[in-house]
Amino acid sequence: MAERTLVVFDEVQNILDDRDCAASMLQYLVDMIRSDTDSMFVICGSPVPFMRDQVLNRHRPLYGRFPFLVELGPLSVSETRAFHPSLSDADLLRLYLVLGGVPEHHRRIGDMPYAEVPGRMVTGGDPWFAESIEGNLSAELGSVSDDAFRILDSVSSGHDTRRAMMEDTGMGDRRLTRCLKALTGIGVLRRYGSVPEARRYRRYAVSDRAVSFHFSVVRRCRSMVPGESRGAVSRYLSRGFEAYCSDLVMHSYPCERIGSWWGSVPKRDDDGVLLHDGEGRVVMEDVGIDVTATLRIGRNRIHLFGDCGYASGVTGMGALRELQCKVGLLKGDYNTRFALFSMSGFDEDLEEYAEEGGVLLFGPGVLTGSEEVPDPS
Repeated sequence: MAERTLVVFDEVQNILDDRDCAASMLQYLVDMIRSDTDSMFVICGSPVPFMRDQVLNRHRPLYGRFPFLVELGPLSVSETRAFHPSLSDADLLRLYLVLGGVPEHHRRIGDMPYAEVPGRMVTGGDPWFAESIEGNLSAELGSVSDDAFRILDSVSSGHDTRRAMMEDTGMGDRRLTRCLKALTGIGVLRRYGSVPEARRYRRYAVSDRAVSFHFSVVRRCRSMVPGESRGAVSRYLSRGFEAYCSDLVMHSYPCERIGSWWGSVPKRDDDGVLLHDGEGRVVMEDVGIDVTATLRIGRNRIHLFGDCGYASGVTGMGALRELQCKVGLLKGDYNTRFALFSMSGFDEDLEEYAEEGGVLLFGPGVLTGSEEVPDPS
């Protein structure tokens, strides 16, 4: 009462959950501070649905008391650098794909060499990670957590459409819809489509990096020895890198739409001749473009098509030519910008061509935030 004070209740769910009188007592304290002092009252909590219900549900005592709501997202990869000063850009990004942007994850790992981290998490050398991820998810998801875990297992093993999930888990449409709504609502699962040519169905991906690593690798490799799990880690990092590049584009540019493109096209030999099977039918092959986005730059609409190169070794002109061939399969006219993302950088020929030809190059410095993203205009 005597001086201006900032009052912060952290992890407030620990006193509000299952205590009917606690919220009313807190309401009284907040009202007293708001009306009789020049002080500020802040409450923080990690279960997002619970916090929303406490302050946005008109039947709750705290409704209307907190007009300024902030949903904190994960740290960026550049913001995690302070936890790992000795790591290279490439290893910092790999670590980020495994841990995500939760500060506590990075604090516990510290400046440990990246090569030690995946094995430690898979073999249970530090069970805190698994317990933290599953415990936080259970708190966020409540009664649907068991079904939601099955969906996360299913999506992480490649069943990324509604039909595929239903066949894999045996869930009915209504039950599945309820779980998908809960998972997308807390930002763990994301639905994305085919851009620019729309498909009748959309795909789902686990968008939280630590959760994705846990369900894609840790839960599936617990019984393996460290050497056996390396292949699963490598496959996860390749897919995770594509998702990271897509997020980088989404957060760096004014995107109207973002996703990927996939389709089935006739297969040709090295001379461009169509291939046929033994019955004379044209052989088809699945083709995909990793990152596709429609950008609005001023009055211009730009269609960005990107390929992600996670593998070791610098990226050269071959990657650009392959991307150009894929884009040539699309129907329609586009204001095209080609983009290449590479963990290992680019060779001199490609860098020289990109500067003159308007190709956007995202090397290690751009990917980790130490360099500016290229200008697409």
